[in-house]
Amino acid sequence: MHFSHPSPPQLRLQMTNFDQGDTIVVGVCYPTWGVNFVVQRNLVYGWHTVVTNMTQGNSIADVNNDVQGNTWYYDQRTGLLFLRFTQLNARPWTQYCPLEGCESLNIVASGSGMGTNTGDCSGAAYGTGTYAKMEYATRGGCNGSPELEYDSCGICGGNGSLCAKGTNDINASTKLIISTPLLSLIFILTLCILL
Repeated sequence: MHFSHPSPPQLRLQMTNFDQGDTIVVGVCYPTWGVNFVVQRNLVYGWHTVVTNMTQGNSIADVNNDVQGNTWYYDQRTGLLFLRFTQLNARPWTQYCPLEGCESLNIVASGSGMGTNTGDCSGAAYGTGTYAKMEYATRGGCNGSPELEYDSCGICGGNGSLCAKGTNDINASTKLIISTPLLSLIFILTLCILL
């Protein structure tokens, strides 16, 4: 994650619409000198927040090997701070977070190096061959799989049979299935109307 301005001293990254078992490693650009970090994992459930201090690792391998996602690593050569998001709990399809709460990672960076960088360390990270920049993995696909496609009902990996025959009977055994993009649009429109 790069910025067109100096890297922010406080940053909150939140997992939304992650399914159980989904994992991603994120690199956030910071200065290559004079930076100290406090990295915490927050679990917000209603008005209650559980804060867990994360552990600093010695390499990106430490981040990749921590299946709980409680380890972070700062590569001073490139300026990248690596964090791993892992969704441990299942979420209902109607919610963007699990019932156990919404998880986020909070980064507080301080030190004399803050405000001295451009916020874009892509040259140091990718230009040297140290790290590979991943392209969008879901081009032409859905649910993280390029092989899957949305069917005519808007269902990832579906065959169109769920919406082929409509019914007006409220007591019918057929369940109404709304695709994720449509559900997001309905949610946004509802918010706009309420505001």
